[in-house]
Amino acid sequence: MWWHQNSQPFPNRVKATNWNASTLKKLMVLFALPIVGFMLIFPERLMWLFGEQFKSGANLLRIFALGQFVNVMTGCVGYLLSMSGHERVLRNVFFISGPMASQNLLAVGMVERRLGGSLLDVGCKSLEAFKLNT
Repeated sequence: MWWHQNSQPFPNRVKATNWNASTLKKLMVLFALPIVGFMLIFPERLMWLFGEQFKSGANLLRIFALGQFVNVMTGCVGYLLSMSGHERVLRNVFFISGPMASQNLLAVGMVERRLGGSLLDVGCKSLEAFKLNT
């Protein structure tokens, strides 16, 4: 029915887009809720499917599941801004949030300069040690 919505006057298209976005968000939450619920209640069983040594990552799975559920609950706002002719607003959001996201990289650089060593090397060595133990 997209052809019918595009042929309507602008205020009707905005209402239709708002209704579509709201319905889509509700459906995404509805489908994600049982999966996230399973991941929160039975993370050990789910991680056990990948091997006995992965059961210790159950709490990390809980954290990632909650983070992804928050992502689902916020909806697809970036796409909506882009498709509705608000590209400048989306660009400004990226310009504001981009430096905030990159502050973590700056902090990693400062830790490496002040404390010596490389955090990236520590991460890679940890992965190598994990591979050797399996």
